[in-house]
Amino acid sequence: MLGGRIDHTHSTLFIPGGHDATIPKSVLRRSCGHDTLGCRTTAPAALTDAQRLTITDSILTITRGFATAINALDADRFSPIFSSDPALTFAADGNLMLVSHDPLMSMYRAIYSGFRKADFAWDTLRVSVLSPDVAVLSGAGHLSVTDKTGKTAHQGVAVTYVFVQRTGKWQLLHGHASHRTLTS
Repeated sequence: MLGGRIDHTHSTLFIPGGHDATIPKSVLRRSCGHDTLGCRTTAPAALTDAQRLTITDSILTITRGFATAINALDADRFSPIFSSDPALTFAADGNLMLVSHDPLMSMYRAIYSGFRKADFAWDTLRVSVLSPDVAVLSGAGHLSVTDKTGKTAHQGVAVTYVFVQRTGKWQLLHGHASHRTLTS
């Protein structure tokens, strides 16, 4: 969990590993509606390199499995990746915001039902471990989909996923994806 220390004009975020960031309070008020990003007043305990590596490997395994499920056009295969927490939020391309697991999975099933084939691959993946129970993945990849009529579209995709670990299992609690059309 990120914590904050308040002065009159700035808040300091503690990021595990000792990389503090100072943010003007006016920005926090606009984005969060209040002056703090949590109630912790001291930095969280640092993680060991081994702990960071284990968490990173877990997140990368989940994310690569997501790509495998896309290529199989099997939304049910990656359904467990998404948290069933009511706070689950997924946003895409500036015009879609889904909150909760079931509408998100319904959207994926509807999309995949219109495809004959998908070919998705990650080009870049980066995991930032924020705490023992929170990690952020940033990634970029490319996707080619062929619809039922045989028309193929090519897209680039950039994502940010926030994973949380609850009851020993990592799940996506917040996701954002942006797509852009690629020329063939």
